[in-house]
Amino acid sequence: MATHPSTRAKASLFLALTLSTSMILAQAQSTLLPVRRHGFVQIGDKFYIQGGFSTTTFVQDFFAIDLASSWAIASPTIKSLPAGQLTSHHGLAAVGGGAQVLAVGGLNRPGSFMRSFDLATEKWTNVGGTPPFATELEGHAAVTDPATGLVYIIGGNNFGSSTVAPSQYNGVMVYDPTSTKIEIQQPATNTTTMSLTDPGVVWSTVRKSILVFGGSLAPPVSPVGLDLTAVREYDPVSKSWKTMATSGDVPPARFDHCVAASEDGSKIVLFGGAKDTSVNYDTLYVLDVAAGTWKQGQSASTPRTKFACAFYNNQFVAHGGSAGADRKTMLNNVLAVYNLDQGQWVDSYARSATESKGSSGSSSNTGVIAGAVGGVVALVIVIGAFWWFRRRRATKEREAYESDARAAAAVGREDDQ
Repeated sequence: MATHPSTRAKASLFLALTLSTSMILAQAQSTLLPVRRHGFVQIGDKFYIQGGFSTTTFVQDFFAIDLASSWAIASPTIKSLPAGQLTSHHGLAAVGGGAQVLAVGGLNRPGSFMRSFDLATEKWTNVGGTPPFATELEGHAAVTDPATGLVYIIGGNNFGSSTVAPSQYNGVMVYDPTSTKIEIQQPATNTTTMSLTDPGVVWSTVRKSILVFGGSLAPPVSPVGLDLTAVREYDPVSKSWKTMATSGDVPPARFDHCVAASEDGSKIVLFGGAKDTSVNYDTLYVLDVAAGTWKQGQSASTPRTKFACAFYNNQFVAHGGSAGADRKTMLNNVLAVYNLDQGQWVDSYARSATESKGSSGSSSNTGVIAGAVGGVVALVIVIGAFWWFRRRRATKEREAYESDARAAAAVGREDDQ
């Protein structure tokens, strides 16, 4: 028996409403966690964060934050990915020309020293071996030379490990993703024989080198920020350390901060960190790489240490971390966005940086409201489409009836004649 058109239309409406509701619920379940000491890497317009330490335990969650779309800081566009290892204080780097994410080391790590995540298949794979000199490496930095694909792992220590004897590491570890081999190449600093830990590290496309900002000496030395007047620079070609002189609003010495470079490498943002175990920073600085000059930006509303960051479309994005005198007070999971075009912290990230609203604009509830409004708009569109379809069908049926009636009348007139 044929289904009545109105019945089919109602069924279609019900299915549309069900799918719309399911999509909203699915989005609500992908929630960033408030963590510190998580691994992070930016690949193109995606900001990846994995693992870390929550208030009481390690986590293994893995997320991709979309930097190609607009969102409010309380409700970013994110994708939940298959979980990585249960660890923190580790490094992430891009390998395979940006097709994979490499996870390096980490505190209290249960498995492989290195694991690779394929962005196409969304699967983790153990790769390479564990270096005998750094079995529980933490506090290091990992950065990739895009010209060679080699990953440079700088500094670190294992004083927080519960499974191996404490030791320091003062080498530049070089990992080749093609051969999956590791080798020690150079000391991690040109100023000390002790291990460098918790620095800010980026690859400079302008200088074709690795820039190392601040950091501290590994335990048992009490952590105190290293000077930033001259930025330490590692040249992969000559395999040597040198310094890059800077001027302007030079940031004070610090560690546990975060740095990120713009797409063209012309600017580097440095934010947050700590001077020592009691003084934390809420300050932000922008480095003009070609000129070597610093300019201080607007300070944040709260200090931030041990966090993740990215820089895209002239906007600096920070996630997670901690604050407080003990640097263990967890910050919430709301992202922080600094708009370089506007020179201020804003309430939303935008595909066009100039579109972002300033801190005096919408509140952190904007994303929730926007999401709710978006859901209502989608519902209205579905209902509107249903009624439009129904009205159009009725109109067509009426027109067909009238046409048939006119035809019948015409035939009748012909018969009368």
